[in-house]
Amino acid sequence: MVLLGVVLLIGTLLRFQGLDWGTSRYDLHAPADSSTTHFYHFHPDETSNVKVAGNLKDSWRPNINFYGENVAYSLYGASTVYLNALAVRVAGLFIDFDPYIYDNSNNERLTFLAIRVLNALLGALSPLLLFLAARRLYGLWTGLGATALFSVTMLHVQMSHFGVVDVPVVFFSLAAFYYIACLFEDSRLRFYLLAGVFFGIA
Repeated sequence: MVLLGVVLLIGTLLRFQGLDWGTSRYDLHAPADSSTTHFYHFHPDETSNVKVAGNLKDSWRPNINFYGENVAYSLYGASTVYLNALAVRVAGLFIDFDPYIYDNSNNERLTFLAIRVLNALLGALSPLLLFLAARRLYGLWTGLGATALFSVTMLHVQMSHFGVVDVPVVFFSLAAFYYIACLFEDSRLRFYLLAGVFFGIA
């Protein structure tokens, strides 16, 4: 279990390191003015996801007036959009900022950061789910090996630094996979139900 703890710690540190990327004191539009902090984001999917989550700023019922920025018209599933909106609301309980206000770099940065923290958390927990499933199916050492490789997988680490859907999809898919693995030993109804719920969220 010490090995597992070390592997999970390494994976967690990799995913939480540098979540605040995009913060700069350099203004692309006014290079002479470098006194204020600016926030830049270079992943189009992240920008789209944050804007869609912003549609739920004042109510959990989406506003149907914004095509492309509405849960109903989002290119991705609604579960991630609601999770992102929840992450921003929870962050607002601890940090004083106005979310989804993009003409203020600090508000914009904290909005994106709240969603990135959620993604990093789901990314850090994903190797643990893989370990639990692989251990049930193939034994302890196979579970540890799979978890070690997954913890340092570059693409998963990278995506954990963006507010995109890739990491939540993997997390909920692995949660479903774990309960499916449980069914090999025990065919309890709750395992079927939990596998179905997590698969549906994914």
